[in-house]
Amino acid sequence: MSRSTRNWTAEKSAKQKAELPYGLVSRVDGDQRLKDPKVQEEFWSSSVRVRYQAELFKLLAKEEDEMSSALSSLSLDGESGEASTGEKGVLGVLSDLRKLREGIIASHRHDTFALTIYEANVRLAVLAGKAEQYMPPLRGLVFGFGRGGSGDPEFEEMYLLHLICSFEFQEFYSTTPQLGSRNTFAHRLAHALMHSNYISYRRLYTAANPYQRAIMRRAEPRVRERCLDVVGKVYYTVDVQDLGRWTNEGWKGKGWREEGGKVVVREIRRK
Repeated sequence: MSRSTRNWTAEKSAKQKAELPYGLVSRVDGDQRLKDPKVQEEFWSSSVRVRYQAELFKLLAKEEDEMSSALSSLSLDGESGEASTGEKGVLGVLSDLRKLREGIIASHRHDTFALTIYEANVRLAVLAGKAEQYMPPLRGLVFGFGRGGSGDPEFEEMYLLHLICSFEFQEFYSTTPQLGSRNTFAHRLAHALMHSNYISYRRLYTAANPYQRAIMRRAEPRVRERCLDVVGKVYYTVDVQDLGRWTNEGWKGKGWREEGGKVVVREIRRK
C-alpha cells in the first residue's frame, strides 16, 4: 500500500487561511488575498454588496426623514470614541470597501468593477459624514483612473462641495478650471459661504439632494455661529421661525427668550 503524497497539513492551513476575515493589503504583514481580481469580485458579490445596499438605503431614508437636522445617531461618542449602535453596520461596510479598494490599487485595476467599488465607497461614506473615508476614493474618481478621472460630474461636484464646506476657497477656485467645471450649485454655495450669507446657505441646503446636504453639513457649525453673531449684534428681536430656520434651532441656549412669536435678543434701552 503506497503512502499518500498529499500534504494534509498545508491543505488544512490553506483552508483555515481562506476562512479568515480579509485584512488590509497596506499593512506591513498585509493580507495579500485581495490582490486577486477574482477574490475581490467574490468578496463584493457574496459578502459586501447586499450589506452596502441595505446601509445605503437606511441612510438615504434617514436623510429624507431628517432633512434639516444632523445625523445625530451616526456620530462618534465624543468622550469614549466608540461608535454608536446605529453606526456599527456602516463602519463595517466602509471597512470592507476600503479593503477592496486597497486590493484594487495593488492589482492596478481601472475597470468597471473598480469604478463600482470607488463609487460605493464614496456614496456610503458621504451619507455617513465620514470625510476621512470618502476623500481618498473621491480623489481617485476625480483625478485618478489613468489621470483622467471617472469624468462623472456628480463626483466632481462632491469634491468641489467638500472644498467649499471645508472653507478651502483657494483650492476650490484653483481646482474648478482643472475640471472645466461650471457647476452652478457649487459656485452659489461658495459665494454664500464666503460672504457669510446664512439665508442663501439655508435656501441651497433645502434645495439640495441627500449627498449635497450631507457634505454641506460640514459648514453648518461655522455658518450657525456667524449667523448668531450677526443677529446678536444687529437685532433686538427676530421672528422665531426665521431664526430657527436660519440657525437650525441653534439659537436656543444663547440666553435669548421667546415672546409672542419673536426671539428677544436685546432689550431696548429706554431713556
